[in-house]
Amino acid sequence: MRKPIIGIAAEKIIENPGVFQYPWYFTIESYVRAVTLVGGTPILLLPGSPADELINIVDGLLMQGGMDVTPSEYGEAKLPECGRTDLKEDSFHESLIRAAIDQKKPILGICRGIQIINVTLGGTLYQDLESKWHRHYENYEDPCHIINIKEGTKLHSIFGDTLLVNSLHHQGIKELAKGLIPSAYSEDGLIEAVENDLIMAIQCHPEALKEKDEKYLRLFEYFIEKCKN
Repeated sequence: MRKPIIGIAAEKIIENPGVFQYPWYFTIESYVRAVTLVGGTPILLLPGSPADELINIVDGLLMQGGMDVTPSEYGEAKLPECGRTDLKEDSFHESLIRAAIDQKKPILGICRGIQIINVTLGGTLYQDLESKWHRHYENYEDPCHIINIKEGTKLHSIFGDTLLVNSLHHQGIKELAKGLIPSAYSEDGLIEAVENDLIMAIQCHPEALKEKDEKYLRLFEYFIEKCKN
């Protein structure tokens, strides 16, 4: 059987050191490794081609972490506390999400991924969380707080009642988009995961925790199985 092809939505970076002062499109190795470890074939989806054509060649879409979402995309003015944004990238990612939904291709969202999914479907974000609870940037591979998982959700069937997670974000879901089910909350009440029939999205970075505990790969295993159907 052919391995599922997983399209990873490329992130863009401009602030590069050295001679090459041009935009780069990239993903992080930990996403690639997580997908390959559970039997998927990752490819990078780049702007320039129509979103529906890109989604047509993959079995599932992975929305990775990255920069902040442009507040005008959810009807707000940008606050000073909001980080770097790129409206063209937001538009590209939103088009991929809409195309995946139209073609009924599964979507896995991680960190920025859960945020751009929520915005694409009509939700809003906190531009900068007042709590420092979610800003543990010291080590990408260290879990730092518990999330409580809602019974009866798909996420609960994967991880059970609670999950110890890492936390590398200063934004989060404020108003939940229609059609998304909240499946986990942090101890201070922030939505930490959402889902529906096509979408599974989480605020933490399980791809970075998998090296210390293989249980975090269960999320990717679930996603790959969905992509086989």
